[in-house]
Amino acid sequence: MAWGYGQAAPKPEKGSSRRKRLTLRLKLGKQMRDAVWLRANGCCEVCGKGPLFRGPDILHPRAGHVAHNSGRRVAPADKFNPDAAKLKCRDCHLGGDHSMRFA
Repeated sequence: MAWGYGQAAPKPEKGSSRRKRLTLRLKLGKQMRDAVWLRANGCCEVCGKGPLFRGPDILHPRAGHVAHNSGRRVAPADKFNPDAAKLKCRDCHLGGDHSMRFA
């Protein structure tokens, strides 16, 4: 069962430092995003728009976003699962999943 709803967070393993855990999370996140981009071949998996731009500018008209199918708080076990995420264009991601207050 996922923690976060009235349950305490699991204790870190003995001997693991914060820096090691952060490094591992960043590495797993990058591997997951790389797998989603590779699977989608740089095109939106919702509308098919592509090729998408991969970079820090999330408001670029051709920006690609890796979005979880269900929220990370709803399904924390799928946080680094590439099968639980899709590559979306800016319009599909910010228009459907979020409000357009960012664009």
